Amino acid sequence: LIMLDNGIRIIYQKIDRLPLISFKLASLGGLKYEDNKNGLANLMSKVWLRGSKNYFYKEIENRFEFFSGFIDT
Repeated sequence: LIMLDNGIRIIYQKIDRLPLISFKLASLGGLKYEDNKNGLANLMSKVWLRGSKNYFYKEIENRFEFFSGFIDT
């Protein structure tokens, strides 16, 4: 476990016998952390899956899939 100055926690496991890289990005969310903004985490997960100003979701997904990755919420 590594704790960055900004509070982000990084948990990792190195396995030398496999030539792979895998990572997950997670954040604290849901009603417990929303402070009178009920549904914000759910809304943001849906927005994330719609793409961005510059890229349609399918373009982002294709870039991840090129490297055998995927996006999920």
